[in-house]
Amino acid sequence: DKIGWKSDEVSGAATAGVNARFLLGRPGERSVLQNWTVIADLDDVGLKRRLEGRQLGAITGMASLSPGTVFGEVDATIDGVPARIAFAEPLEPNPVGERSLTITTELEKSQLQAILPTLDDVVDGALSATLVRSGDTYRAAIDLSAARLRLPATGWSKGPGVPASLSFDMTTDDNALSLTNAKLEGEGFHAEGRAEADGAGLKSVTIDKAAFSRSDDFSGSVRREDGGFKVALTGRSLDARAGLARLRAGGMASATDTGTRQAPLDLSIAVDRLIGFGGEELRNATIAFRQQASGAPVADIAAVAADGSPLRLAIQKRGEGR
Repeated sequence: DKIGWKSDEVSGAATAGVNARFLLGRPGERSVLQNWTVIADLDDVGLKRRLEGRQLGAITGMASLSPGTVFGEVDATIDGVPARIAFAEPLEPNPVGERSLTITTELEKSQLQAILPTLDDVVDGALSATLVRSGDTYRAAIDLSAARLRLPATGWSKGPGVPASLSFDMTTDDNALSLTNAKLEGEGFHAEGRAEADGAGLKSVTIDKAAFSRSDDFSGSVRREDGGFKVALTGRSLDARAGLARLRAGGMASATDTGTRQAPLDLSIAVDRLIGFGGEELRNATIAFRQQASGAPVADIAAVAADGSPLRLAIQKRGEGR
């Protein structure tokens, strides 16, 4: 009654132990309940009402309730995904302690797609995660070693089996997802920045600093725009081999490897050193690259070669070359 729930909004079973302390009055006087504790062993409890936008079910474990607080540790499903939940919640009118929530889970590919379809273009595969709530924000630590990780439109990816971890602060609002203080670390690569996603997928990535190979030293941004991506990279050095390999395979615009219609891409690069295959290197390189959903890519490249001679290359649609 005090929290506004009805009995038919909860299903399952619980075995409860009650410890109560009374001050007994003399004959004719009223006895006083001084203190009490309820310890409940929950068995497959389901909640018909959503909590913070999520559906909880199959709740099994121990919970303790006493004046001012409830806490416990249970196994449950969150939107159908198995998880371990440790929690503490101060209760009115006289709250006791601090609010806390820690969730640990392991997600298979299909489960990740079900609960975070907006990141399908970025993460492909299984992962394990720990989320700790602090106010309205979750601090997340994710092991990405078993997953494939992609940075859309750049050509860079990490394959399954390559160790990697990702940490960030996360806030959600309906279908919107905001990641701040993000740090990606792995074998031979790292990046720091922030990202946003919505119901249509990845919205933006801001890279404060990154090195996806030992030769990299750049910053930049990835923005969803007109059904595709607009990418801008600047810095001291960029290893272009991943992007060149993607071009050889048929283009850079696709965020997935389905071989179907590619998303449009508008890419601009301005770096002091541009590194390619075989140790080839260009200085003061600027690249403007555009590829529509269909058709050949268009590019304009200006740089200085290793011998100091200027280099200019324009790639245009068939029949428009010069």
